[in-house]
Formats: sequence, C-alpha cells, structure tokens
Amino acid sequence: MSVILSIIRCCCPCFYQKDKQKPTKKVHKMEESTDASNCSESKTSITNDGIEIPEFVIPDNYQTVEECLNANNMKLLDVLGEGAFGSVYRMEDTKNHEIKACKTLKIGGKHRSNQLYENIRSELRIMIDCKDKHKNIIKVYDWFIIRDTNMDLQKCYITMDLANGGTVLNMMNTGVRKTGQKYLKKLNENKAKHYFRQTTEGLDFLHSNQIAHKDLKLQNILVFIDNNNNTETIKLTDFGLSGKRFSNKRKQILKDKEDVGTLEYMSPQVVKLYIYNQFNHKVGKIKEYDSFKADCWALGVCLYVMICIQLPFTCIETNLESVTKMHAEMVNRNIKNKVSKISSTNYSNDCRDLILQLLEPDPSLRLTTKLVLKHKWLLEKDS
Repeated sequence: MSVILSIIRCCCPCFYQKDKQKPTKKVHKMEESTDASNCSESKTSITNDGIEIPEFVIPDNYQTVEECLNANNMKLLDVLGEGAFGSVYRMEDTKNHEIKACKTLKIGGKHRSNQLYENIRSELRIMIDCKDKHKNIIKVYDWFIIRDTNMDLQKCYITMDLANGGTVLNMMNTGVRKTGQKYLKKLNENKAKHYFRQTTEGLDFLHSNQIAHKDLKLQNILVFIDNNNNTETIKLTDFGLSGKRFSNKRKQILKDKEDVGTLEYMSPQVVKLYIYNQFNHKVGKIKEYDSFKADCWALGVCLYVMICIQLPFTCIETNLESVTKMHAEMVNRNIKNKVSKISSTNYSNDCRDLILQLLEPDPSLRLTTKLVLKHKWLLEKDS
C-alpha cells in the first residue's frame, strides 16, 4: 500500500484529482464577444516575450473577484482538485453555457513572485503555440490575472477544456478502502496501449517543436471520453516546467542543468542533479542531460505504472539515503528483474520490451519518441 500512496503522492500543480500534492513553469486575443465588459477600458495588461496577460485590479476595475469573473462570463462551480500553488475548478462559461476547467494559480501576495509568474508565462506560451495544432495537447481558451489589493492576493486564471474522464490515474482508481486508502486497478494491455500511444504522439509533437515537457506523469495526462462515439482521447497538460530545447551555432544540443519534475518520474541523470542540488552530495560526475531523453524515461514510468499499479523506482522519504538508493537501483538496471515478473499471460513480450528500452539508464541507448512510435508493440493491432 505504501507504493500506491507514493504514486498518489507524485501529483503536480495541475490538480485534476482531489489528492493533496507537494510542489514540483502570439499575443493573446480575447475571444470575440459583444459583451462590453470583455473590452473594458479599465483593464490593464502585462506584455513580455509576445505573451499578453490581461490584468484586473480589485477594487480599481471591479469591486470584487466575483464581479470580475462574472464580467468575463465565468462562474466557478465545484473544486476538482487542489495543490500547493492553486486549484482547478469546474467552470461554466455563462455566455454559451459550456462547462470548462479553470486553473487558478497563486503568483504572490502584495508582491508578485517572479518565478511563479515566469512559470505561468512559459506554460501559456506553449499552450498558445500548440493550440488546435495537435489533438493530444490540452486546448486553452482564456487567461488573465486578478490582483486583489484588499486581500493582498494575486492569482492567474486559465480556462481550458474539461477532462470528463479526469487523469489516467483517475481512470485506474477503483475506489476507497474502509481505511480511507485509495486502491488502483491495472489497465489491460489494449487500454494501456491506447493511452500510451496517444501520450507518445502528444509528446512527439512537443519534441518535434523543440519543447520538453519536463514533468510528464499520469497526473498530467488527461482523458476525454466521448460516449456518443465510444472513444477516449488523451491530452497532455501542465506545461509549467516545460521549455524549449536549443542548439548552438554548430547545431549541437544545449543540454539541461535543472533538476525539475517529479522525483519518481525523473531519469537517473536528473536524479543525480537532484541529489547534488538538494543534499550537496555527488554521485559520480555531475553532468548536464538531454531533456527529451528525460521525458522518454518518464514515458516509460507511465507505462510501467499503467500495468503494474506501482512505480518502478520510489523513495518514501526524500532524504539523501533514500534518494541515493533509488538512483543506484536505476543505474544498476534493477528494472530487468521487475519487468520479468510482469504477467506474460496478461502482457506481451513486446510490451515488456518497450518498458525496458525506455527505462534504460544510458540516455544514448534510450528510445526517442519517434522510435517508440515505430516499436513493434505500438505497430501491432490491438488484440
């Protein structure tokens, strides 16, 4: 049970489930409207790097936050989830009566947090650039900041499609025991393949546009269910830590130096940096890493959890001893023994082979998204 709790503990600031979480970053044009409140002269905006974020000040522009939301055709309904930096609400678009999701993120009190603001700008930049360009990337509609001077509180509001199926982890959640603990159910091979293929296609689209997700996990993979057509569509979300991967003048990849993401989904190279930055302890030579290959490791973790309902590598306590032990298990290829125990009756050899090739500690041998999509397991028709 501790392993399942560890899976649930690995949640992120996108909060499409109600689990408590620990912390883990074109010019916008408001949708056309005849509502005069949407083009109020009292609205100010902040523009940086081509990202325009409208800003409303309470009480200068509106008397209350609720009045501001109403003027922007927004009615917050129930809370879908909460996290360290904000919440996600079910929201009604009162103009067309559509139900959407609204992500609220605290970016400061009296003074704005530059880091949180940069994270929001980065997330918006990616969602705007990807809008309507790939079916497996979440669609964003509107965004703005409300600065409430009465409460010394600043929040960013982002509206996007509502995932009626929640996250992939939600789809695996079968209930709550009498003790209050949640329990999960494995996905069958066809369901896991369906979710995994779309996840990889979305990630490959990002990589093709030189974007690394940097926090890929089941809690950031949303499920949209179309009951009329009996289909399920996967969409990637939460790009707060995402960023562009750049090359130098000689077209050499500039590698990453930040230990960002969720610990249990980090590749060995990122965990090594984490150990050094968090505990000032070196585990071998500290190197930069390829963020795309780190994403592919996380992809392997996602597939493993889908069919095993446990993380391949975990540390219940985030202390030096526990994290160092987890890193050692990664680089010593302990995953081979774990994968060998996956039921050969329920899961094919090709499925298990793909997990091994993604959870390969040597990044030069680890599959890219394009090679994953060409893997025999994904090319096979569902049985």
